[in-house]
Amino acid sequence: MIRKLFSFLFFVFFVLVASISLMEVGSRFLFPEWAPISSDRNFWAYDPLLGWSGVPFSKGRMEYLDFDVDVAISSAGLRDSEYPVARVPGKKRMLVLGDSFGWGFGVEKDEIWLEQIEIENQDWEVINASVSGYGTDQEYLYYLTRGRRYKPDVVLLLFYGGNDVTNSSSSSQYWHNKPLFVLSDEGGIDLTGVPVPPLTVTQEVANFVSSHTYFLRMASSLVRARGAALEGLQKPSEEGLTKGSLEKISQGAKGQNLSDNEERVVRLILALREVVQEDGAQLVVAYTPGKTKIFEEPRLLDAGLNLFSLADVFNGIQEPVIFEHDSHWNPLGHKIVGEKIHDHLRRIGVFEDTLVGSP
Repeated sequence: MIRKLFSFLFFVFFVLVASISLMEVGSRFLFPEWAPISSDRNFWAYDPLLGWSGVPFSKGRMEYLDFDVDVAISSAGLRDSEYPVARVPGKKRMLVLGDSFGWGFGVEKDEIWLEQIEIENQDWEVINASVSGYGTDQEYLYYLTRGRRYKPDVVLLLFYGGNDVTNSSSSSQYWHNKPLFVLSDEGGIDLTGVPVPPLTVTQEVANFVSSHTYFLRMASSLVRARGAALEGLQKPSEEGLTKGSLEKISQGAKGQNLSDNEERVVRLILALREVVQEDGAQLVVAYTPGKTKIFEEPRLLDAGLNLFSLADVFNGIQEPVIFEHDSHWNPLGHKIVGEKIHDHLRRIGVFEDTLVGSP
């Protein structure tokens, strides 16, 4: 009986391995768009507060079907030039918070939309603090603990409606652990899960699979998306998590038409606005609505936030503005977005001679 059991298990294992191997080979011929990207994650490292952050001084290339670009990370872990913490006399500063659309996924550094703004305004330093994969929660934490040291005059939050709500709703994203804010009964947000747990063996294996296979990469992505969706259906438990010391004051009652995940992002943006204003700077939010309607929330509209929608930014453009096999902006997309955001900042007086905020 034992011999038969082992024979059966070996047969099942052989069939499973053979089936996966055949699907992997078939995927490489039939679905080249499933190819693993020489990923931006090559430039990530574990961060006990933020989950991950850029590896200082790292250099390399990102390669995919649609692009082959250089990546260099500064001493501060940013995909940008070196900027001293101390203000440069005669220079004003803008700090950009965002995800892969700000980081410049798939394009060269000088093609990223914010680089155009800095070139056209020589008396401004535009510091790119975007990190691929970040949600609004990590961007808020970054500003609170690191970004504010640059003493910017303007903080520009780039919000992508396609995934920013989801990215802030879970204690793990992209097979990496991250901090998580939970809604408090008093109308604020509480930080949990800090220090962030290091990667588990399962996450390490998933990362390897995601960056070296076709079929398994796609399957693992579907599993990850399904898991994130299920986790987002429930309010995360604080049991076993370390409650952080960062708590913001009440922001009012929850919006009637908002899910818990959307409510979390509303409170995070309001909390960011508060700390940016405390620092004497101005917060500008450039957003693509996606499936969320949080920017119709009265609390954001009544808070004096400068909101700028990118919903129609590509209207009338005949040429492709995203990559053929990837949904990120291509160089033309970045150029158009940069022009739109620059025009908006100019309209609201950011580039006038008077500083927007105190240094």
